[in-house]
Amino acid sequence: MWFIRRVFLCLIFLGICVTAPLEVQVVKDIFLNVYVPYSVVRGEQIELKGSVYNHRASSIKFCVKIAVGDGICSFGGSATTGSRIRGCNLKYLGSSSSSPFMFRILPLELGLHTINFTLLTDGNSETVVKTLRVMPEGIKKELHAGFTLDPQGVYGAVKRRQEFRYKIPLNLVPKTKIDRSVSVKGHLMGEVIATVLNPSGISILTNLPKGSAEAELMSIAPLFYVFHYLEASDNWHILGSKTLTSRTEMRRKMKEGIVSVLSYRNADFSYSMWKNGQASTWLTAFALRILGQVNQYINLDQISVCNSLLWLIDNCQMPDGSFNEFSDYQPVKLQGTLPREAKEKSLYLTAFSIIGIEKSMKICPTQKIHDAKNKAGDYLMKNAESAQSPFTMAIISYALALVDLNHQSSRLLFSALKKEASVIGEPPIYRFWKDSLKTLDHPTPNSVTAQMVETTAYALLTALLRGDKNYANPIIKWLSEEQRYGGGFYSTQDTINALEALTEYSLLVKRLNLDMSVKVAYKNYGDLHLFKLTEENFVGRTLTVPLEDDIYVSTGSSTGIATVNVRTVYNLIGTSEESCNFELKIVPKRDDGYRIEDGGPLGRIEACAKYKPSTREPQSGSAHAVMDIGLVSGLEANIEDLNTLASGVDQLIADYEIIDGHVVIQIDSVPADSFLCVGFRISELFHVGMRNPATFTVYEYHAPDKRCTIFYNPYGDEKLVRLCEGNECKCMEAECSRIQGRLDQSITADIRREAACQNDIAYVYKVNILSRREEGHFVKYSATILDLYKRGQAFAEKNNEITFVKKKTCTDVELSPGEQYLIMGKEALKISIGYSFRFQYPLDSSTWIEWWPSNTACTFCQEFLNRMEDFVEDLIISGC
Repeated sequence: MWFIRRVFLCLIFLGICVTAPLEVQVVKDIFLNVYVPYSVVRGEQIELKGSVYNHRASSIKFCVKIAVGDGICSFGGSATTGSRIRGCNLKYLGSSSSSPFMFRILPLELGLHTINFTLLTDGNSETVVKTLRVMPEGIKKELHAGFTLDPQGVYGAVKRRQEFRYKIPLNLVPKTKIDRSVSVKGHLMGEVIATVLNPSGISILTNLPKGSAEAELMSIAPLFYVFHYLEASDNWHILGSKTLTSRTEMRRKMKEGIVSVLSYRNADFSYSMWKNGQASTWLTAFALRILGQVNQYINLDQISVCNSLLWLIDNCQMPDGSFNEFSDYQPVKLQGTLPREAKEKSLYLTAFSIIGIEKSMKICPTQKIHDAKNKAGDYLMKNAESAQSPFTMAIISYALALVDLNHQSSRLLFSALKKEASVIGEPPIYRFWKDSLKTLDHPTPNSVTAQMVETTAYALLTALLRGDKNYANPIIKWLSEEQRYGGGFYSTQDTINALEALTEYSLLVKRLNLDMSVKVAYKNYGDLHLFKLTEENFVGRTLTVPLEDDIYVSTGSSTGIATVNVRTVYNLIGTSEESCNFELKIVPKRDDGYRIEDGGPLGRIEACAKYKPSTREPQSGSAHAVMDIGLVSGLEANIEDLNTLASGVDQLIADYEIIDGHVVIQIDSVPADSFLCVGFRISELFHVGMRNPATFTVYEYHAPDKRCTIFYNPYGDEKLVRLCEGNECKCMEAECSRIQGRLDQSITADIRREAACQNDIAYVYKVNILSRREEGHFVKYSATILDLYKRGQAFAEKNNEITFVKKKTCTDVELSPGEQYLIMGKEALKISIGYSFRFQYPLDSSTWIEWWPSNTACTFCQEFLNRMEDFVEDLIISGC
């Protein structure tokens, strides 16, 4: 282990002390170094390797011990005892040499765990403390539910209470928790204000990869909207004592963001999505939109903004007034019908360019730019009727309102857009717009999408320009309740448009004085917390909800409006591909690039994706896409290969980053006619046994709600090998169930009864296995209950179909479809589906599994069947 010490030489000359830094390398005589990964998946066997270094001139005796706490099994120890130290055998280590050591562990419980490595030498000891993060299996899922407390009926309907059910999701990973939190803000802008004031807040607005000009602009926009709201409404006082420092800090961050954005500006003053990339019409218009607004409070180089405006007009505007895109970048996938796709793109890009020009032309109000904007407006007015989707109609409607609010075409289009609104309640409580026209026979989405939010935000901005507050109220109510914890929505464009709309509404409408008491309480377990919201204290802290119970949030006869967001996070066994638009595959290869077919060593992987257009789409590629390639535990990607992909001659990818074992790649477009494959070398950092599969996910950047995910294991299932040997493998029993030997005559009725009556055994069933299927890290068995001898709180009934779940890595237990078993184990997860319930039972170390032969299949084992019947009769009659 090397230590760098700075030795300062103080030279005193004429009363002045001058320091000259001198770096000296100091080496400890004897030390150990060990690598522990940042995170591993629960249930995987991990080899932790390290080395002991001896820099003395003489040899030494040494040994290394490992100490782990509950939740981690150190092979050779027990998974159930407390802190423990493994036996230590002394070894010789020669002078000026090193010696490797290795320990195997099996993490069994989620969370952060401390591992101590102790080096013992000649009566001395040194301990190195490492932290291991154990992650759950499956795929992380995050749900948001928002609503508005409106005790005075400001939005048209009085709302003083909302209940949230505690619901166990289908396919929840066994032995994982559902994490819930409640956020309460007494201000329409409260969520984003709190985020902006948080030092690391902007990063939580959208969970999207960085590295693009749009991502940099996204970091500026929320700062601007909050700053603009507080400044224009003269509401800085709501920040209390933090007003001065917050104002200064926000201006500083906006300036830093602008410096970052300018690194994407080209020599001709156009902007590119990627550094040194193609000049983009869309991105230049977007940059002008944000910079033009920020210029109200930050002094920009106005000549460069003018030059960017002139570049957009001179190079991208067509003779008919429309705007054209010359770069390969595809920002969004428009839902137009096949023959008119080009027209739809032209209408969208022209409207988007008008918005950018309008927001920035105050900096450069020349006649040329004014004429170009009007010419683009004329094109939209002549062609607005051909817009096919509410999304395109909404952005055109807003652009035309900016050009000429009272023009007949502008009014007619907004009227047509109003007819496409989805309205809930009479009078309207919610008003929003879906992705497709109501007149088209097209399935409506099951959930809200980024494009729905963006469409609704453009419609709201238009309504506000027209001063129609009453029409806007139900839109604001819907939009504010779709806002997620942290103030963001789904992607970048929907978040920016929605925040701008919320800001404009907040400036337009006079707020009621805020004086609210908001209670959060369990349905069965009593009160949880009382928030007291006032003008000076409008942000409530985020509250965790640990108990498994329904909750309700309520207020009394108070004044003001509060927005409440309930965030639920959990892990799912499998993937849902209801709106999957990509075909995915992972191809493991050898170092030389050839596919692994003969069991050769893994050297590289290729992640391949192909876009699947809907029937109404042209056979063209996707919009801006993200490939998220999770690496199985123990592997790391080759940085040189990724750099070559991003900056080589072919430049197959636009940008990449590596986050917590995931290689996140951004691509301008994924083709529809062939697979786009991204390959790179991988290397093994440490050995892993009973390895869990990783995930490969692809989605469009501006539609992250529509994503496709597959599980993969580049080593193949036959590589589910144990690192442990012999008795060491007893650790595995803490993770996996065991199946009793077939027709084991030594198991008496009393032994079975003792097992059935243990405190953690909730049920005893006789079941028939119907089917087996693999889902990601797990295997699920569907079964029918033939008889119940002990029932838990699940209250499953005879002939019910239930599900058993085991880890895929628990290879010693296999249930055969068509056969019967006696199974007893822990309480089931009770999962509600509609008005009925489904029960899911984990097969873990406490589960008893025993083959129960049918009379027809086992004519020679009547004595065994008699003992089974004796056991169940006694259990039914006498109980435990």
